[in-house]
Amino acid sequence: MSQNIDANEAERFFNHFQSNGWLVGGKSKMKNWQASAKNWIMNLQSFTPIQVAAATPVPGNLKTSNQKKYDEPL
Repeated sequence: MSQNIDANEAERFFNHFQSNGWLVGGKSKMKNWQASAKNWIMNLQSFTPIQVAAATPVPGNLKTSNQKKYDEPL
């Protein structure tokens, strides 16, 4: 298969199915790994995580006091 997919993705495919005992859906034995690899490549975009910008923490956002009274029950 001559796709423009990097070696890391090929290794992810191999490791995923190797760890599952080459079972599809955890139930059925894989019959055609080439077809499965093609499906893996076609579905890459739907499994690529969307990067969300991390929120900058705001000081004092928790609204807690610094005066703790350890002798009082929660």
